[in-house]
Amino acid sequence: MSNQQLIVILIILFVLVLITFKISLKCGSENFDNHEKVRIKYHIFTDFVPDINGKKYYNYLPERHITQPLNNEIGSNGDVELPPVDGCGNTFSRFDPVIQKESIFDNLSLYFTNQQEKYNVYEGVENEINSTALILNSLSKNSLSDYTTRKVLQFVLLNTLNNYKLDNDSREIIHIVILPFVLKDANVIKMDYYDKEIYFVGLYTPLDNSKFFKTYPRWHNNKESVDKIKQSMFGDSDTRLSVSGLDDRYSGVNDKCKFLTPHCNAGVDCERYNNLMIENIYNMNRQISMYNNYLQVQQSIQNNNPSMRNPNCPDTENPPPANANAKFSFL
Repeated sequence: MSNQQLIVILIILFVLVLITFKISLKCGSENFDNHEKVRIKYHIFTDFVPDINGKKYYNYLPERHITQPLNNEIGSNGDVELPPVDGCGNTFSRFDPVIQKESIFDNLSLYFTNQQEKYNVYEGVENEINSTALILNSLSKNSLSDYTTRKVLQFVLLNTLNNYKLDNDSREIIHIVILPFVLKDANVIKMDYYDKEIYFVGLYTPLDNSKFFKTYPRWHNNKESVDKIKQSMFGDSDTRLSVSGLDDRYSGVNDKCKFLTPHCNAGVDCERYNNLMIENIYNMNRQISMYNNYLQVQQSIQNNNPSMRNPNCPDTENPPPANANAKFSFL
């Protein structure tokens, strides 16, 4: 073999190695390689249509737009449009989407259920729905520098969700809650909720009555809106809330009524219904705490002396705390 042939072969091998390296680099250069979560749960509402100053805020984003173009772009590898599967065999979206339909009436009913008398339940829930809409519509991004305002916002946002399902979901799931609006002048709020991450996304900006997403004529017109969500998820969010304990979760209830105009219908009745809400939240947390303590005691007894009781049989001497006479039932 001549020297010229050897040089040609070496050049060809070098080019092949270079091409392979570039392909490998491209396949591994996704923006979100370090993001461990692979599932997204989109929470949508069927019964939350606020009416503010004669304008109704409808949930106009179809489910197919949520699970396809929105989810695909949130999990995309870059800013350009890509086919469903790229040259490396990767799917277009990083996230497996699922829709969870929420009912704000059912979720808020939890805090107004009175086991004995059922008084003011329907009216209290309706008043709380109106209060939630009015508070979200009135708060601005800049007002979140105030501690009390942040606590109230955390409280009303989390009340819209089914907290039982949320608490029992895996921490590997990203939650995106699609509401009519979340602030009057901002559409994306990131919340660290215990070990979970939640993103509240508003479909409207009430300050100028603009839509956050454009459903027609082409989805690609939503690039700026999707980029705001991705920046909140994968970058540094400037609108961020944090809930790390019961104090954070429920402290906003004590100041909620101060954020309503005392002359509007929701404001007039707020204190009356809020007292029932506060009492039920207290009873709920008390019952949960007592029941957890009961389970811990029974587990300790079983571990120390396995023959002392059959874990499949009820303990008649030390029964779990009964809530039959409590004003609130969490079972």
